Amino acid sequence: MYRSCSRSTFDWFFGVCEKEECLTDTRLSLLHLMYSPHTHQSRSKRQSRYHVALWGDNDHSFDHEILMMKELFYHRVNKGLQIAKRVHRRGRGIVLATTREHIEWKRDRIHAYGKDVIIGLSRGSMLSSMEPEC
Repeated sequence: MYRSCSRSTFDWFFGVCEKEECLTDTRLSLLHLMYSPHTHQSRSKRQSRYHVALWGDNDHSFDHEILMMKELFYHRVNKGLQIAKRVHRRGRGIVLATTREHIEWKRDRIHAYGKDVIIGLSRGSMLSSMEPEC
């Protein structure tokens, strides 16, 4: 870009220099492109969010669920107990809400966690599903 002013590029670009030869159409068009609202909207497209839902059954103990919440999701014991109670009362509970890829990974970790060795009645891991956030 040709510039006849002897001032610094910063002064020229941000309008500190008021000489007529510095006020070019090129600089104004660059400023327009940088601060156009359409460019900011297209850059900030947000990913859709998903939930991991944990489904309740009578084969897994509260201790197993709380331990799983602590190891897989890094929830504190109080949060794990809260989720375990919700799963017991309502039949399902939301464990985490984040992007689709992260939710798929966490859901697979629940399925791979294994059966409840504390009470020994379970035949496998707890059921979980991935649901879109409303």
